[in-house]
Amino acid sequence: LTKGEPIFLRGFSPEEKLDFMKLGHIRKYNIGESIPFGDKKTGSILLVESGEVSVWLNNTSVDFLQKWDSFGEESFILAGSLFTNLRAESIVKIRHFERKNLLDFFAYKGEKLLKRFIINLVNSMFFKWRKSLQRIIMLKLVTGDD
Repeated sequence: LTKGEPIFLRGFSPEEKLDFMKLGHIRKYNIGESIPFGDKKTGSILLVESGEVSVWLNNTSVDFLQKWDSFGEESFILAGSLFTNLRAESIVKIRHFERKNLLDFFAYKGEKLLKRFIINLVNSMFFKWRKSLQRIIMLKLVTGDD
């Protein structure tokens, strides 16, 4: 995959991409800051616009997000389903998308674009889960944990 755009916007027209990106609001985070997500104020889907973000499950880093990587796709499908933490590993700019605004956007744009978006979300989740699982397995091999 090329990193020229977010996976969840694949197949959108240039106008649809622009309209979609306008839905999000950008926040800056400094090194070490926790990045909130999953509530009405912070949004359900996050898009890394610059910097690097680590994803933590319990006390283990399971993934790193960089430019155009997204997070929180599960919360669009099932609100409140996230159980990980995010931390800025550098100065980071994140675009936050609120679930309600996304649902309103797709109600206006139509079912066809919503279906494309859902397929893209599933693909994005699959890639991240596969990468995280490989990282967890490697950590277990290195540490010898069962």
